[in-house]
Amino acid sequence: KFERTKPLISIIIPSWFTQSQHGKYGMHETFWFASECMSRLLSVTPREKYELIIIDNGSTITENDVEESELCQNIMGVNEYWAQADVLIRNKNNLGFAPSCNQGFDLARGEYVCCLNNDILVLEGWEEAMIETLNKQLDVKPGIAMPALLKETNSAVEAIKLKKEDVNLAKNANMFGPGAEFGSLWFC
Repeated sequence: KFERTKPLISIIIPSWFTQSQHGKYGMHETFWFASECMSRLLSVTPREKYELIIIDNGSTITENDVEESELCQNIMGVNEYWAQADVLIRNKNNLGFAPSCNQGFDLARGEYVCCLNNDILVLEGWEEAMIETLNKQLDVKPGIAMPALLKETNSAVEAIKLKKEDVNLAKNANMFGPGAEFGSLWFC
């Protein structure tokens, strides 16, 4: 039996895709954005640092569905998305975000655990910034960290084009405790 080494980070991504998830950008918008999230994660995070735990919450979307979508041209397909997982959990129904994260937490082996919503675009060095935040010398050591949220655009198409930003310009940069704006990525 192949035994993997313990990863630095366990990244948990709950996902749920259906044939009716269309939006202002086009057919299968939810999958399109999740595919972009996955592509970004893979391109900016050194693969040796993490294990990837993906939870399929009863998705019904197929490869043929996304091939019919103009929006989904030139992105990874459904099967390729699921294939990125080191651990793939398939639920018959959509359990919701929190219960799915808990399934991933049960299997996570990393020194750090990250729960990542599949519509978040991480930037280069994101994982190092999260670890640095958790290890800051503060009066009260943080148990969980969330990234600074960049709010430069309300357009998903424009957001995907952003590659590097000065996170110190973000609304919630270097905020701890009350007043820190929440996000859809938790790192502990």
